[in-house]
Amino acid sequence: KQSLTDKADSCSVKITVPNPCKAGSNGLLENVVNLGNGTSRYEWKNTHLIDYYLISVAVARYVEYNVYANPVGSPAPVLIQNYIYDNPATLPNFQADINETADFMELFATLVGPYPFDDQKYGHCMAPLSGGMEHQTMTTQGYFEKSLTAHELGHMWFGDHVTCASWADIWVNEGFASYLDFLMIENLYPAEKDQYMLDVHTNVMSSLGGSVWVLDSLNETRIFSGRLTYDKGSSIIHTMRFMVNNDTQFFQALRNYQTIFADSVAKGLDVKAELEAVSGIDFTNMFNEWYFGEG
Repeated sequence: KQSLTDKADSCSVKITVPNPCKAGSNGLLENVVNLGNGTSRYEWKNTHLIDYYLISVAVARYVEYNVYANPVGSPAPVLIQNYIYDNPATLPNFQADINETADFMELFATLVGPYPFDDQKYGHCMAPLSGGMEHQTMTTQGYFEKSLTAHELGHMWFGDHVTCASWADIWVNEGFASYLDFLMIENLYPAEKDQYMLDVHTNVMSSLGGSVWVLDSLNETRIFSGRLTYDKGSSIIHTMRFMVNNDTQFFQALRNYQTIFADSVAKGLDVKAELEAVSGIDFTNMFNEWYFGEG
């Protein structure tokens, strides 16, 4: 049922795999049943609202590697459950990068609100992708690198907890996940932040024109434009942060947005409304020029 505005109230996944394999999915692993015939059944249950495109299964010969985070606002440590290719070189190669996921979660919880699924988990399943996909509580990634990991984790707040109400407003997913990547760089790798933003701006200005808001919401290539949705989308967030000129107010607006639209959907104008409510600034011209317009 491909309706962004009608999230499923839960999902249950049970998948039988050959015993050398594991199956990862959303929510909590409630049981692994050895069926006695060389196969086992993995039983996953997610009890949070979830949009249709965020449900996932990944199966491979995995090893499980777990770490824990202690984000602000969570009553207990949060499990970060990782299904990594069962190849002797893979986990050692990515282990330090995987471990950083806990630092990123703790940072984002401080800035934009508690991790939304802390009663379940966060995690990763490796799969042959060139990047990642923010499947709720169990991101699918082809590899581990700090910007990719931070971006996909950022989606748990912006994209999964609060989802775009229409593909025209994909900015509320991808622009903010991209900006959380920048916030990770700014706070944990400050020596890299200026070059990072310069590279983003250079890409945005490599072609003329284009709005962040998606006029043709049936055009998949345009919806997921790296230049406009991701880079220009994150750049205008940085501009609005500059306009607010008060980080306490700016991040309070993002936390309010997470609270008001929890487990639901939102449009770009909803972000505008929260920024205006907290800062007292009128962002109408800014949005007309930079979000809807091609400024």
